[in-house]
Amino acid sequence: MYTEEQRDGFIRVYETLRLYKRITPKKLNGEETIDKQNIIKDLYVDLLPNNGIIRKLLSDETFILLGRKGTGKSTLFARAQYDIITRKKKLSAYVNAKSVVDDMKFQNSSLNIPDLEGVLESEQIGRLLLVKKFLNDLFDSIVVELKREEQNLFERINNRFRDTRMDSLIKNIKDKIDNPDILNINSVVSKQTRETETTNRTSTGEMGVSGTSNINSIKEALVKIYAKVGYKKEVASEVENDSLNIFAKLFNVGDIINDIKRLLIIANREKLFIFIDDFSELTEGDMELFYQTLLNPIYNSARDEVVLKIAAYPGRITYGDLEAGKYDSIQIDAFELYGLNIAELERKSSDFIRRLIENRISFYCKTTPETFFDTSEQTIEEYYLLLFEASMNIPRTLGHILSHCYDNVVSYDKKITKSDILNAVEMVYRKITKTYFDKEHKSYGVYKEKLDIFTQHNLIEALCEKALDLKVELPKTNNQHFSNLEYAHSSHFQIKPELVSFLESLEFNGLVHKVSTIAPKSTKNKKANVDVFVYAFDYGLCQFNKILYGRPERTSKYSKYYQQRRFDLSETLINTLSSNKKIVCKNPDCETQYDINELPMIEQFDMMCRRCFQKTCEVDYDESITELVKENLSKAQFTKEELDILQVLEMYTNTTTNLKAYPLEIGQELDISYQLVSRIARGLIVTELVIRKEDETNNNRPYYEITEAGKDTLTKILSI
Repeated sequence: MYTEEQRDGFIRVYETLRLYKRITPKKLNGEETIDKQNIIKDLYVDLLPNNGIIRKLLSDETFILLGRKGTGKSTLFARAQYDIITRKKKLSAYVNAKSVVDDMKFQNSSLNIPDLEGVLESEQIGRLLLVKKFLNDLFDSIVVELKREEQNLFERINNRFRDTRMDSLIKNIKDKIDNPDILNINSVVSKQTRETETTNRTSTGEMGVSGTSNINSIKEALVKIYAKVGYKKEVASEVENDSLNIFAKLFNVGDIINDIKRLLIIANREKLFIFIDDFSELTEGDMELFYQTLLNPIYNSARDEVVLKIAAYPGRITYGDLEAGKYDSIQIDAFELYGLNIAELERKSSDFIRRLIENRISFYCKTTPETFFDTSEQTIEEYYLLLFEASMNIPRTLGHILSHCYDNVVSYDKKITKSDILNAVEMVYRKITKTYFDKEHKSYGVYKEKLDIFTQHNLIEALCEKALDLKVELPKTNNQHFSNLEYAHSSHFQIKPELVSFLESLEFNGLVHKVSTIAPKSTKNKKANVDVFVYAFDYGLCQFNKILYGRPERTSKYSKYYQQRRFDLSETLINTLSSNKKIVCKNPDCETQYDINELPMIEQFDMMCRRCFQKTCEVDYDESITELVKENLSKAQFTKEELDILQVLEMYTNTTTNLKAYPLEIGQELDISYQLVSRIARGLIVTELVIRKEDETNNNRPYYEITEAGKDTLTKILSI
């Protein structure tokens, strides 16, 4: 039925959506062969008409791009870089913050700064090396772009003098990055002495500060940075910028910025765009350190020449010295992007899915989507709407759904039906989304973080249980919206605005999705109603738990279906959280307790107790949860990253495409570097859960396979 081109092309469709083979700046830099140099342009589909997002991203303003994992932030950056490269009016540089962190994770960092070994703690040295690594990766990316210009031989000959000056300046900048003042204690002392001796003279006369006091100033600045985001409560939250700027000075950031400005003049380029991806993978403290050391100096002294573009997760970013109104931002999650009305959300989102699928199938399969979808009972438009609801416009999730459709339908020369998609959606939930809790419960980790994850698990189970109750109970009421129904659709629920923060973790991990705001149905004795948020359970979760998704029909009869009061689960949320945790003042003279729903307000005042006015409030968890977490941690044998890799390798064995699990592909699926994949895999090989092989058809490129022992281990840990 299908041609070889169509079958192979469909594999490429879901691979590029799933991001196993995503097009990155690294590939654009020529380090990997791609079919065409302009493939990033050909495959790009903007979430807004007329390339609305990419136009914003290419503006000369500082820009924050917000979106959950898999929403396409990296692809947007790659598309923007493509435009910059082809127009040859500006320069671009790309740094992945997560890759920087991953590369540092398993290194013995103290060996790289011998002068500071034994003077600073290893954790403090690691933070400083993180900055150095970030600077190094940033400048390496700039150099790659400059070298790209030199690919044209005629241009090189005519600009030999320019290139000589450029090479000299590049070497100068590289030397400043490789040998910052912070690596030289004497230089540190000298620089700090010059800045402090006029106001800090002591009885020692003109000596200034000693090496010891200078190192103490570095330690103090580090403490202040991390205290600013709550790492040390005993330190005041007021942070003196003069103290923090020590790192920008010791890393020669001011000199480097000035050299980059000169580099732009020599290269005849108007501006440098710096794309920083996965910024939220840094801790809050590391974010603050990056701002104080690198980003604030760039923003404050070079914004006319250097433009920052930062990609992060919603609610998981700090903003440093960025001034409100002087930077632009956009959130690319469907609800935030397409408005607060569910009808508009469905219309615009399904249109994006249409454009995305038409583009990929046309490019790779040289045909139309109707070739693969059975339109005898469902229109192609209905498939697009279903795929939006199933993926919530997250390309990575869409790729996983189509991958399962290929394995179970297309590979058998059959057309995809609605039933096939629903089966795929449930499979994606069981094998990917749902295993988030299993992996977190059975792996090593931070005790307090594990406590919160258990609470989140209890919360989603309580909400699902309530939805199943409503499924049966609502048809027994005399409400016209539920009359004549055997079972009620109960996948969507209301939450009051003040409680939304308690669902952020579940939403981030794809278990629930915000889809609308509505005015709830009026009640007696109420003058006005405050709009509430409408959430939808993940479609796969609904399939797995037998919760009917959506509303009975998309007709005017059910236009106010989600507005019914019985769908307000705010009370269920509060009761569940209250039974799991509470807020307690740890001042022994106070010990006041607060309900957990007051947490957002108490956090605004730095956990200050309203009775004793001390900042001593903490969250206490139910004893049953604390005991369970302690037991699980004592039995844990793997890190979450090890379980992630085993899970990806298991997925490879269940595909009909015979793809090989190279470190790069595993890393792209998990959003970690291939180097980190290789390091983690070594331990799994030693325990005989994974084996390493070489692909003789691909220059002996190494790849991994999961063993039977690995499969058994994974099955015991994950409920799949």
